[in-house]
Amino acid sequence: MRDPIQALAEAIEQQQPAVLATVIEIRGASPAKVGAQIVRLADGTTVGIAGGGKLAAALRQVLLHRFAMSA
Repeated sequence: MRDPIQALAEAIEQQQPAVLATVIEIRGASPAKVGAQIVRLADGTTVGIAGGGKLAAALRQVLLHRFAMSA
């Protein structure tokens, strides 16, 4: 699996839009750890894992929203 930071660096190098999300706090049970990261690239690809279930779904929505705002 690619490293999210490496994917972000490649996107920046290629002057492609990308969004990075980093887990900074967890409330309740979650498989994610603080510091987990996920990047969404211009082609819709996501790189990294930031948990599962509700957390992953919430992060996908935030990434989609942020990506749409940058377009």
